[in-house]
Amino acid sequence: MRRRRFTREFKVEAVKLVRERGVSVAQAAWDLDVHENVLRKWVKEFGSDPVLAFPGHGRRARPCRRCTTERFDELSPFHATYQSSGLGVVPAK
Repeated sequence: MRRRRFTREFKVEAVKLVRERGVSVAQAAWDLDVHENVLRKWVKEFGSDPVLAFPGHGRRARPCRRCTTERFDELSPFHATYQSSGLGVVPAK
């Protein structure tokens, strides 16, 4: 069985269902046909930083070894694009 992928829009709407409309996580997960723990993870991830939540391709945006946290916050919209291009990958020694 293949792992299902969900769009950012789907995840945001699922989180809004729980947070804004007051639907329980269990009921929302049942209605959307996702596991409760997956929906809880989305709610947690969205709550910690809505802008950086769900960057795509199943990977959470993180600073590379060369970026400081402050610099990463400043450049975060560009950072994910840079790393996904392969230019930000440091070859293993």
